[in-house]
Amino acid sequence: MIYSTNISKSIYALILFMLSNIYINEVLAQCTAPAGCDASCPSVCVSDATLAGIAGGLCLGGTTQLLCLDWNGQGDPSTITLDYSLTPSLGETVALVGNAAGDQVCIEVTTPEATDCNITETQLAINAITPSGGCTLGYDLNISQPLAVSEQGCDINTGTIFGFLDLLTTLNGQLPPLTVYPSYEVIVTDPVCDGDNGSAVLSVNGTECTSTAGTAGISNACPSTTDTDGTLVYDFSTFSIGALADGTQITITEAAAASCVTGNVSDNITVDCLMSCASCPTVTAVGASATEFCHNAAVTICVDFDAAADDVTVNGASVAVAGDTQICYDVTANNMACASADETNTPTVMCTLTNMPIAIPNDAMWTTYPMLTEIITAPDCSGGAGSAVLMAGDGTMCQNIPGVAGTPNVCPATDDVDATLTYDFTSFNDPIGCFVGTSGIAPIDCAVACAVCTVDVSAAPAAPIVTESVCEADDVTLSGGIIDYSGVVCPAGSTLQYSDDNGVTWGITTIDYNQTDAITVSVRCLCDEDMVTVSPITSITTVPDVCPTCTADLSVAPAAPIVTESICEADNATLSGGVIDYSGTSCPTGSAIEYSTDGGLNWGSVAPSYDQMNSVTVDIRCLCDFEGTTSSVTTISTVPGICIPCDASHGTISIKSVSGGN
Repeated sequence: MIYSTNISKSIYALILFMLSNIYINEVLAQCTAPAGCDASCPSVCVSDATLAGIAGGLCLGGTTQLLCLDWNGQGDPSTITLDYSLTPSLGETVALVGNAAGDQVCIEVTTPEATDCNITETQLAINAITPSGGCTLGYDLNISQPLAVSEQGCDINTGTIFGFLDLLTTLNGQLPPLTVYPSYEVIVTDPVCDGDNGSAVLSVNGTECTSTAGTAGISNACPSTTDTDGTLVYDFSTFSIGALADGTQITITEAAAASCVTGNVSDNITVDCLMSCASCPTVTAVGASATEFCHNAAVTICVDFDAAADDVTVNGASVAVAGDTQICYDVTANNMACASADETNTPTVMCTLTNMPIAIPNDAMWTTYPMLTEIITAPDCSGGAGSAVLMAGDGTMCQNIPGVAGTPNVCPATDDVDATLTYDFTSFNDPIGCFVGTSGIAPIDCAVACAVCTVDVSAAPAAPIVTESVCEADDVTLSGGIIDYSGVVCPAGSTLQYSDDNGVTWGITTIDYNQTDAITVSVRCLCDEDMVTVSPITSITTVPDVCPTCTADLSVAPAAPIVTESICEADNATLSGGVIDYSGTSCPTGSAIEYSTDGGLNWGSVAPSYDQMNSVTVDIRCLCDFEGTTSSVTTISTVPGICIPCDASHGTISIKSVSGGN
């Protein structure tokens, strides 16, 4: 039966570790529950023999059986809960497949198809394995390497190896990565006689990884017929693709990943399209005036006929061909640029025949040697190291040997750069003289006589006088710092130089005092005669003053004052009672409160009074006692009351008494 569950990932990871460290010792005939454990609960028994068939990798887009374990047949694996991680995830489905005898379970992994050509790795880690029904997963280890281990336990989650190494932690630390191969497909198109040379493509799910094209043979004209032989040679058995985390390359071979490749990974297919042409003579021999010649050299190839035949067309003219007749044609060798031209490594190549009206057998082959040219550029005293270049006739650079520059030494206004060029092209020699490699050595000495300094610069110059900057009354501005170079002089015939980068670079311009930041100024004397000899160095470092910094915490605006608005008195004309209460408005120690009634244009330390008649806006902030830092601003606006007097111009209201009965 098949139990579909991802728990087999963890079981696989457990066994994968053991496989990477052990060898076969014994075969368990039957897996039983470990001594002292509940025999009705599931147990796995791990011996050397049960680990022999573990897979080292898997193919994407299919199902891979990783290994089979001895099992006591108890419990339902689909009900076992496990905590695991697979990094990275493959989108996999994992199943436990029991065998017919019920004494083993096999782990199968089914993965989706790959989308690119890369080979990757995935890593399993087990956190916990817990069967259902109150059971624990028992285990019985009986392995021989690296040390003999015979351990039993009723709970793999709490089990140990050698009595003190945590089992799952130890296994996770030893689990090797699992190589994940795409499912490669080899698609072959055979060459045909219509001129198609064929091709072989290695692909993954429609994505081409690499390909090779067939090679056409000689195309020769028979009357109304084209003879085009084709050859397809391909070999993907050593195809390398995909860099793993450690930077190594995996090579796909039939042995390493046979199940991951569909189709033959290497083959040699030749299609001979030589046809029997009406009116064509039978060729019995093909030869040349020489079997070896130089690249692009014109030679003569002669064809012998063994019997009488009809006329054939040569250069548009009809030629009668009788028995034992020989016809010769011009031939040009193929371009073999940069090929090593020694007798043990010279390619034998097909040549292109001009005006050849008959079919040529496949053994019409001659040996060619490349035509090479040496271009030697000697070194020079301006700094050029020179080079030796070997060029092919088609402009391809076959080899470039650069010269080696010497040590630059500075004399007055002159660079002394010795250089040496050593070259050797003798390995490109050939036996028939198309190219004779040469070797040589071309050194050049650019040494010059240097002037000698006669000025005494053995003493360091005097130190400049430094006046340090001080903080001004505003507690913000630093000023007054000066470096006085008036007392720093050099002997006649030498020049005073200055540096502010500890002598990395030197100049003749004095360096100004930095009012805020410390700097180091170095001075020395340089001999004018050789521009090399220098005096000892004198250095000074400035120490600018530091203005005090604000210690008050001004991150919060001051509290808003309490406003009591004015109201109209009983005379319906006077407004009174308006008050601004500043008693709850204060600033932190080290700062003072300020007020503004013109939108912050002007600030003062006197709190504005309430205006009984007119609305006013008061801004309040805290000002640091030292350097002018201020807090955020708090703003309040007053809204005085309004009196509405009676207007007599609107007339007088009179009330007349009316007596009853009249």
